[in-house]
Amino acid sequence: MNKLEVVVKALAKVNAQDIVAYDTNTSSPFFNSVVIASVDSVRQLNAALEYLKDGFAEAGLAVKSASGANTEWVLLDGCDILVHVFYKEERARFDLDKLYIDCEHIDLQNFAK
Repeated sequence: MNKLEVVVKALAKVNAQDIVAYDTNTSSPFFNSVVIASVDSVRQLNAALEYLKDGFAEAGLAVKSASGANTEWVLLDGCDILVHVFYKEERARFDLDKLYIDCEHIDLQNFAK
């Protein structure tokens, strides 16, 4: 199972919304892709972080770091993939999507199955 598939499945378990993935291969020497998603509550944020960490562990994939439990923004660094999960209002406030406006979107439809 690849990392994007793990991420999409973990986020689906918490009913994350507005999931967007960006291909950052050509714009960042540090990671290949970035995923940004929104949830409605801090409880969903905490669950998303746990599902992400569990999914990576079950797939035998490394997690460099994970942070943000009990906050309004969690971040998982999966070595070559970054996953940001925001409480809706925080996503709008920080608007990280603007950072990746020039990056190609990754179609997640195939990963949702």
